[in-house]
Parts: sequence; structure tokens; C-alpha cells
Amino acid sequence: MPAEPLTLFLKALEAVDYARAHNAPGLAFDSFGRALGRKLHLANIRYGLSYLLTPVNIVRYWEFPFTWSHLPKEEGDFLDISSPRMFDLFTAAHRPQSQITVLNPDPRDLAETQQIAQAAGLTNLTCRQDSVESLAQSPNTYDCIWSISVIEHISGRYDDSQAIQWMYNALKPGGRLILTFPVDRELITETRDKDYYGTQEPLPNGQYFFYRRYDLQAIKERLLKPLNHPAHDMQFFGETTRGRYLEYESRWVAGGASVTVEDPREIADHYRSYEKWEEMPGLGICGLVITKPF
Repeated sequence: MPAEPLTLFLKALEAVDYARAHNAPGLAFDSFGRALGRKLHLANIRYGLSYLLTPVNIVRYWEFPFTWSHLPKEEGDFLDISSPRMFDLFTAAHRPQSQITVLNPDPRDLAETQQIAQAAGLTNLTCRQDSVESLAQSPNTYDCIWSISVIEHISGRYDDSQAIQWMYNALKPGGRLILTFPVDRELITETRDKDYYGTQEPLPNGQYFFYRRYDLQAIKERLLKPLNHPAHDMQFFGETTRGRYLEYESRWVAGGASVTVEDPREIADHYRSYEKWEEMPGLGICGLVITKPF
């Protein structure tokens, strides 16, 4: 490994040791991702080095174990909607008797996921190029569906309220829908100067919709009300000081890997779980689990 990546790698391991000593969440995914990174790096496959340095990004240290802890105990047919691929790879490796389908409209992203899965010998993970809209044709199909930090980006021809209905209807009776998404003290919608995901039409001001951060009322109105307020569980995780995440994001954009290798330490020092949305001082993540009745 060249000198600069080696320095970053050693810095990353120090951050992991620190996070472990401070009982930070998500370190099983960190260990899995670095082991996978070593294998990919030796095989000269893209993402090998990035997984060695930053296998899990910032709040994914909470989102991944939250989602994992709510998977059904029984094996089954599972569907992922465009989540960060590390969770799918981990799940395929640890639930080999389950069939995992990754649904994603981005062909390049899917091809990379398939390549990594093949290199890791994960034969129970398959990729399907399609949008969440395709679930309208697949009622009562899956035992569990998850989507990690995706629904907040859905807008345009259909929105998050329509998307969650398609996901819910695609569950078998008794199936489970697991979502994570950003929250804040009020509903906030952000636009950007380009279409990062290739899914948006330009707005009248020339900007493109990027994502929304939900408040509690928006969760109820946009995500739960369209399903007639089904049985559900919500948990929260976020910054302990308002503005910490946005300050981190600016450093991340400027410094890249030199900043993200410290993500385990960042999570250990500046984030925690909250029992209620009302307790959170600022930006965070909501984990939402919805169970479809028999």
C-alpha cells in the first residue's frame, strides 16, 4: 500500500479502536467491510482501497445495525431499495439461506454491486435494474423490504408518499418494511445545482431536488398517513450539538478520505440515540419499522 493510503489506514484503525472503547454502534459492519476491502484490494477490484479506509460512512454506523436488528429471524425473500451496498453484502454473507434482491435504477452502481458480490462469493444476492415504481406490479411478494437513506431523495413523477405505498403493498402479509431517513427540527427540502442521481427534472429556478429532512409531522403525514397509520416502531439517532453534522459535511467535502477515516471516532464523540424526536437538538436519523398485518 502506498505511503499516503497506509497513513490513512493506520489513522482509520486508531479511530476504530477508539470507537470500540467508547461502545460506538455498527462496528461489526466496519470489521466486515475492511475484511472485504482487503480481499478486493488484493484482487485489484475497485472499492477495495475505499473499503479498507472507510467501509462505513458516518451515520451508517447506526443505520446498518438498526436495520439488521429488525430483519425477520426466519429466512426468506428480501428486497433492498437502492441502499448503500455494504448492508446488502453483510446481510447476504450472514443470511446465506435468504435470497436478497437489490433494486436500483442505476446500471453502473448495480454492475459494481454484482462484481463485488461475485468476488465475495455471495451467490444469494442478485441485482435488478428498475425503480421502486416497478413494485406496483409485485404485490405480496417479499418477506422484508429495506431502504436505507433513500426515500428522502424521491420526488418528481411520484414522491415519497407514493413510493412507501408501493413498498408496503409488495410485502407479504406479516412482512416488514424498514426505512431510515434524515430528520431535523423542521421539514427541510434541499436543492442542488445538478442532478446527482439522474432522476430529477430541473425546477423553475434551474436547481434540482436533492432531499428532504423530515420533522415528526412530516413523518406522520408523508409516510404513515398514506398507509392508514399502520403498526410501527420509530427510533432516533443524531448529533448531540446542533450543527455538528453540517460542519462535518463541509470538512468531508474539502478533505475527503482524510476526514472520513475518522468517522468511527466522530460517531462515538458527537452522536447518540434518542428515545423521542422531541429530544433531538438538531439533525439526525429516524429508523422506521412497519409491519404488514396477516
